[in-house]
Amino acid sequence: MTRRFGLWLLIALISFLPVTVEAKEALFSIYIDEVENETELKIYKDRFTLTHDILPQKIKSEFAMLIEESPLVHAVSVNVPDALIVKIKLRGFTPKRSDILGSTTKAKVYLSVNYHKGGDSSTSWYREYLISDARWNPIYEEEVFKYPWWGSFEKSLYWQTIKKALRRAKNDLYEDLAYSGIRGQIISITEQKGPEGQKRFLCNLGFEDSINRGDTLHVIRYHTQGKYAYPEVKGRLKVVTVYEHLSIVEIIDEDKEDPIAPGNEVLLSIVS
Repeated sequence: MTRRFGLWLLIALISFLPVTVEAKEALFSIYIDEVENETELKIYKDRFTLTHDILPQKIKSEFAMLIEESPLVHAVSVNVPDALIVKIKLRGFTPKRSDILGSTTKAKVYLSVNYHKGGDSSTSWYREYLISDARWNPIYEEEVFKYPWWGSFEKSLYWQTIKKALRRAKNDLYEDLAYSGIRGQIISITEQKGPEGQKRFLCNLGFEDSINRGDTLHVIRYHTQGKYAYPEVKGRLKVVTVYEHLSIVEIIDEDKEDPIAPGNEVLLSIVS
């Protein structure tokens, strides 16, 4: 009884204490620079606005929506300090149609994405995507390049292929940032157990750190090679109760040879 009272006293005390974690700084801000359309493909708002190609803006808006699928990622409208800068280029676009045995529409898209993050140690990397797709249409559909209005292009296979390339880029970006997110630490083990006897711990992340009930936290260990330390996931925890500055978590899985213990670093990854 005394130990249980001590646990809840610890929870009450920590709830009112400021806890220093990397949470606020770990939320990712991404600035998408103006998209460059290097192809002959031009799409206009309607037949009355044939002077402004809106395809670059549509690509930018689509990628901004995709990267915000994680609540830890925010697409900012202006370049801010420490933001990851993204530069997208539509470098190639090949449409093709065959009317043999119905109508077959094909599209091939060549897209490049450059990433750059400034600061004390400037980081940049580059990816390319060559995506193709095809659709069989038994009924001939209007040629979107004869009438290049957004209303018709948005429904076409051509736009769907561009979107497929952008989603591939978003998925790769999430993998690149898999070890980025909100970091904290396991404080102590609790007397509580999960419904199947799982161990539960106190963690120094809470509502103030964007943690919610049901979130999955990765438990991180590091391998050192020379002067570099490489992160590795050694287990996972589920958030079962959340307070302002801490939470109670229980084991989902762990390395039996290196079990989860107080002092271990935890991470709410952007791909969690």
